[in-house]
Amino acid sequence: EELEFVFQDSVFSALRSDSAEESELCPFGIQRKVTVENVDEYLDLLVKFRLHEFQSQINLIRRGIACIVPERLFPMFTWQELEHLICGVADVDVEVLQNQTKYVGGIQPTDPHISFFWDVIANEFTPEDRTLFLKFVWGRERMSSVEEGVNVFQIGPHVRSLNSDNPDMWLPVAHTCFFSLDLPAYSSREITKSRLLFAMNNCNAIDADDDGEGHANMSLEVT
Repeated sequence: EELEFVFQDSVFSALRSDSAEESELCPFGIQRKVTVENVDEYLDLLVKFRLHEFQSQINLIRRGIACIVPERLFPMFTWQELEHLICGVADVDVEVLQNQTKYVGGIQPTDPHISFFWDVIANEFTPEDRTLFLKFVWGRERMSSVEEGVNVFQIGPHVRSLNSDNPDMWLPVAHTCFFSLDLPAYSSREITKSRLLFAMNNCNAIDADDDGEGHANMSLEVT
């Protein structure tokens, strides 16, 4: 009697999770009432429907992943390893980033402000800060899982601050399309950290290098 009460208005159909569209669980399901005698069949069909209602989307995801890792190799990896291959590293590996860095415009890796920069990135930033920094300079939140020669990070001079009496007044400028950073010659680690954090949190528009916003950002000074 309880089952009859629960399923008294039910038929062999179900509403899709992504819409109000009703789908039949079997041929002519909309006309077939659920009874005590067939409730087990109804529940089996309902579970099967829920498990497979997004199968077409899942197949497309599999096809996309297979463009990076061949599908026949999937069984070789755990889901964590596959995520690493597809999405990259969650935290920024500072040593890898440093090894992939090119210095241009007369800057040397031994320059004091470059030492301040790497010290801040490695020792002062949290993993969340490093992720935000990567997004600021590259428009991405993860490093590639491939270390050698794929993505070269470039650090160059901040041209507008070169003739300034106080480089500490200027904010760094990122060029996301080129994975590069124009870094003023800051006078201390503390200034370097504060200017990077301010820029990362307030000047994080992507692909604004050549528009009005990008040119405005290049002229920003801290007062």
